[in-house]
Amino acid sequence: MILHVTIIQSLTAGVLMISIFTLATRNDRIVPLLRQLIYAVSVGQGVLVLFSLKAISSVTDVASLLVSLLFIVYFIGFRGYLASNDAKEYFQG
Repeated sequence: MILHVTIIQSLTAGVLMISIFTLATRNDRIVPLLRQLIYAVSVGQGVLVLFSLKAISSVTDVASLLVSLLFIVYFIGFRGYLASNDAKEYFQG
């Protein structure tokens, strides 16, 4: 399970960096790909949450579970923002 955790966390960090790059450069061509990457990482974080539920034995396990849930909520909100009219205006202006 440790390998799965590191892969999912690495992908999450990569998607966060791509999203920062996309917002900083206002590159609207990357947005459809970014929305798909966000969906994939959210699913990966959800699988991580399911794996974490069966082995909760310490405070660090609970903290890891809460961080994964926080990432899922953040990514769902960010994906919704990318589909909104505000984001379209941001990338055009």
